[in-house]
Amino acid sequence: MTVLYDASCPLCLGWKRRLERLDAGGRLAFRPTQDAEWVRDHAPDLTPEALERALHVVEADGRVWRGFFAVRRILETLPATRMLGALMHLPGAARVGSALYGWVASRRRRDACALHGGAR
Repeated sequence: MTVLYDASCPLCLGWKRRLERLDAGGRLAFRPTQDAEWVRDHAPDLTPEALERALHVVEADGRVWRGFFAVRRILETLPATRMLGALMHLPGAARVGSALYGWVASRRRRDACALHGGAR
């Protein structure tokens, strides 16, 4: 499973590092969204605009998860976070989780950069 992350976003880079530490079994691969050749070859339907708006996960079989559903898929894959991923399947979790994810994603550049002392 490949996690597509924004290599120019401090928040995304921080979460990538956390996930790498949790992934002792090497279940996740990471690719920056800026790797246009990889995206074209493995997930040709993903546009640069879609990649800018949300986290994406590409499964080996070509399935693509985005936003909240990508986060849930990552969490249910890692043994250390599997229970949390399972909880994200409870009734209403997708609605609430998607809204929360959208709120964070819409502010990630401004807020992450402010936390790191810079502006975009």
